[in-house]
Parts: sequence; C-alpha cells; structure tokens
Amino acid sequence: MKRKTSRKKAGRSSTDPSNLFTTKRSIYVKGEIDESLFQTLAPQILRLTERSSQPITLLIDSRGGSIEYAARILGLLRAPVHGRPRPHIITVAIGDACSAAADILSEGDYVVAFRHARLLFHGTRAIREVSRENVEAIEGALELEDVRAARRLAVSVFRRFLSLYAQHSEQVAAAFRNAHQNGNEEQDLTDKRVVDVAALIGVLRRRIGGSAGEVLNRALDEMQRIKGILKLYKAFVENKVASPIYQLDKPNAGRDRKEWRMQLRVLEAVVAARLSGDGGRDLRAGSFRVLEGDFLQVLALADGSWEDELLDLLLEHDGLFFSAKDQARIAAMRALTLKQFDDSDDAQAQLSGAVGRAYRKAEPLWQYVTTLCRLLNDGEHEMGPEEAWYMGLIDEVIGYPLAHRRRDAREAVLIQRSLDLADVQKFV
Repeated sequence: MKRKTSRKKAGRSSTDPSNLFTTKRSIYVKGEIDESLFQTLAPQILRLTERSSQPITLLIDSRGGSIEYAARILGLLRAPVHGRPRPHIITVAIGDACSAAADILSEGDYVVAFRHARLLFHGTRAIREVSRENVEAIEGALELEDVRAARRLAVSVFRRFLSLYAQHSEQVAAAFRNAHQNGNEEQDLTDKRVVDVAALIGVLRRRIGGSAGEVLNRALDEMQRIKGILKLYKAFVENKVASPIYQLDKPNAGRDRKEWRMQLRVLEAVVAARLSGDGGRDLRAGSFRVLEGDFLQVLALADGSWEDELLDLLLEHDGLFFSAKDQARIAAMRALTLKQFDDSDDAQAQLSGAVGRAYRKAEPLWQYVTTLCRLLNDGEHEMGPEEAWYMGLIDEVIGYPLAHRRRDAREAVLIQRSLDLADVQKFV
C-alpha cells in the first residue's frame, strides 16, 4: 500500500503525561452515569474549559451506566473552546470504576487509581426494548461499539506497554534468551527482535495471577491465531490468488475496486483459517460473531488504518523503532520548513521509508494490544489497580511504586515508607 506521510505528523506529541492530578480543577463523576449526572456535570465542565486549557481532573466513583452519556461527558471535555487546545484530562479512580465508568477512566490522557479502587471492564450493553425485528440491529450496534471502544483503548495501552517493556527490558531479554536456548523460536513474534511480545507477557504474567493473568495469556494465543489469518491474507495478495466472488462482481466494483478486493481477500482468509482450524471443514462450528470480529481486526491491520494513530508514539520511542540512519533522516526532516518538505519528493520518500520500517517493527506489539483490548470487551473482567497497571490499562497506582512517569527521590522515599513488609518484598 502506498503511504503518504505528512511532516506535520513527524513532530513529538505536545501532551505531557507526567501532569499530576489537582483538585483545583476537578469534577466528581459519582453514582450512575445518566442524563441527571450529565446535566449536573455539563456546566462544571464548560466553566473549567472556558477559563483555561489547564488540566482537568475527573474523580471517578461509579459502577457505570449509559455509554451515551459517558460519551457526552468525554465529548465536552475534549472539545476545544475559543480556539484554544483542549485541556489535558487526568482520570482518577477513587472508588469504583466499572462498566461505562471504566471507559471514561481508560480514555484519560493520564489514568490514575488509588490502591483500594475496583475496576471492571466488559463489553457494551444496552437497555432497550428487544423484539424479534430489532434484535439483529441491536446486536450489530453493540458489536460496532465494542470494536470502537477496543480501538480507542488500544492506542493508550500500546503506549503503556512500551513503558512496561522499558522498565522490564532486562527481564524480557533474559526470558527471550531462555526461550531460544530451549529451541522455542516461535516465542520471537517480532522478526527484528525489537519487542519480543511473548517474553514481555511472560515477565508481566509473573507479576499478576488469577483471571487478569489468564487474559494476558489468552490474548497471546489469540494473537497467534490472528497472526495466522493475516499471514494467509498476505499470501493471497502476494500470490495473486484469484477470487471467484470478486470475478462475479468485478463489473460493478467501480472506483472502490481496490478496497472491495482487499475486503474479500481478508474475508476469504478468515474463512480459510476457520476451515483449517479445530472446527474442521464445518463453518457451523463456533459463532459467526467470532468470524466477524476476526474480519474487522484483520481488515484494520491489512488496510494500515492503525498507522497514523501510532506515529507520534513511534517517534517518541525512536531509539526502539528507528535505526540510527533513520533517526538521522527524521532529524533532517525536522530541520526543513513545511514548504521545503512538501516541495521535495526525495525528503518525502525518505521519511515514508523510515516510518514504514518502524511500522513493521511495531506491528506485532500492536497486534497483541488490539487483541487484548478486544478480549476485555468480551465477558466480565474485574481487577485491582495493580493488575490493571501491569495490563497497561492505567498509568499510575497511588501509594504503590507503579507509575509510567519519573518520580523525584523524595516522592519515591515517601512511597517506600508507606508500604508494609509484604508490599516491600513484592516490589523490590
């Protein structure tokens, strides 16, 4: 796929995730998330956003409610006012953060939880009158909302997984060496050995147990399965495998022929993987909803729509995803004005090539993260803040030495003193 990369995207993100929450500019999300709560919070949010673009803190203690009103609350917070940039949003779980409240929590720019908080993630739900006529429409709408929610969450989780990798890189490297000494080459899920996903999950799995740890392992298994479907799709493309369905509809494909052909190849890869899997040659084995979920996930990977969402993150971690030569090329691009860059085909080609190579290195970890977020929207997943931190769902646990930011020496000492003996042995 031909990629056009804008130099505007080659700058570092202006968002500073190290901002600590403050109660001076805060609102309280308490109780059921419904129309009444929205009417209470809307004037408060608008007053805060009109005064300045300084960070706003959401203090959350809610068991959930309406996803519609949760989206409205977030929409008000994220809207720019009077031409100013939107404020940095810091979400803090001070009690319960369940269901729609967990969605609000996870969509903060910096996500914090107190040690006693309780988090619950699950798929989208709707309370409405169900009839035989509208049940299919309801199911489709819920499925689409789950896909969107997982996609939104994945961008934040990807950033935190990079931080988890950096903090545990020595342990990950040791786990990787052990896996290969035992002849388990399949453990290396990145051909370039940049972020070994299986080794990273193995290290994180030692930190958390129970159902949360099982989700990490399930996501690894699912990732392998999705990776197999994507491999089939790429083989169909590279070998120019003819599609009888495409040939039947080719005269009607029109200008969208390329997109239509890609969708068909993805669908055929999904079906082929199902037929060759445990279910055997019987499409009735398992749910068609799983086929639909596989199709949407593989299609997003195939069409490259995930790439622009991650570009700023890759540039922030350029030492991990870009070679020394590519880092030098990007530095040269930043020295150009926008007009100079736009007028230079060579500069655009060099940047596109460097970014393309970075995407290929990042893709396995992105595959894992999107799979994990998809699983979190399937079933009930209750967890404590510590587990959520190791799963990349939050940035910081107040009172524990768990944070994706730098702490000064005084703060670190205070936290250490506040821990009991069991905690000290766990975190040291």
